Amino acid sequence: MRSFYVDNCVFSVNTKKELARFISESQALLSTAKFELRGWEHSPTEDKIEERQEDLKVPVLGLLWNLPKDTMSLDMKGLMKEDKGPTTKRKILSTVHRIFDPIGFSCPVTLEPKCLLQECWKLGLSWDAELPLLITERFERWKMKLPKLNALQIPRCVREDFAEDSKLSIHVFCDASQSAYATCIFLRAESADNTSCQLIQARNRVATLKKISIPRPELLSCTIGARLAKATISELGLEKIPIFYWSDSMNALYWIKRNENWATFVYNRVLEIRKLTNPEDWRHISGTLNPADLPSRGSNAEELVKSLWWEGPNWLR
Repeated sequence: MRSFYVDNCVFSVNTKKELARFISESQALLSTAKFELRGWEHSPTEDKIEERQEDLKVPVLGLLWNLPKDTMSLDMKGLMKEDKGPTTKRKILSTVHRIFDPIGFSCPVTLEPKCLLQECWKLGLSWDAELPLLITERFERWKMKLPKLNALQIPRCVREDFAEDSKLSIHVFCDASQSAYATCIFLRAESADNTSCQLIQARNRVATLKKISIPRPELLSCTIGARLAKATISELGLEKIPIFYWSDSMNALYWIKRNENWATFVYNRVLEIRKLTNPEDWRHISGTLNPADLPSRGSNAEELVKSLWWEGPNWLR
């Protein structure tokens, strides 16, 4: 049942034999309740690779799956339509929500319009009021580069190049800026011949309108990092794999590791982090090496595609 999302079944197997058995058994089981599983698609196998169209893409849970290349990308069709009329708060929100990305590999790009919406709230603008010229120009510059996201493709399989004897580890990075706080999670595999690293989840959130010192957003980034890691590990069945949490904030790490009577804000976040993680698993990283810096500060589509951010930092590969 964990493989079903409403009427879609998404499942992973390692061999063609396992695939054939899963199809046969699942069809037989569901047919007893008059449910028909059909429209099967799978990643290319050696004997079928030439039969695939060069750019065949099928929708999977809101994303596009390129079958020949076995990569995932965003569905940008809805964003290519020209929106007439003035730029409003409603228009910006509508555009952002057309980018469906449950993994979060495009979250550095969607931060800019979210920050623009926050500025609109500061100005007290209504949903359909025409926005000031400065905000409109920033939004249009951001939107002009969105088609670059069509080139953003990440491997569907995060373990394709991993040897059977690979040592797996999970690395959770947390960071914050004045604009937002963010977290990103990578799965790393190290073997005698190769080391691979792949983004598996990322999230960012716009910082509060209330002015607070930077250590607090840093602690918030650690909080959402702990939450996201817990959910991701449970969903992927990675409970037995070593996990490391990284932050470039000495203040946040001090709060997490020390037992003292902190103020209410710090106490509540530290309490949650300790329930979800082991304080001994938290480590310090230089800000220049922290991959969570990108989703916490934002990026345009062109810069994101060039960054290869989803492949992880060089020192992990």
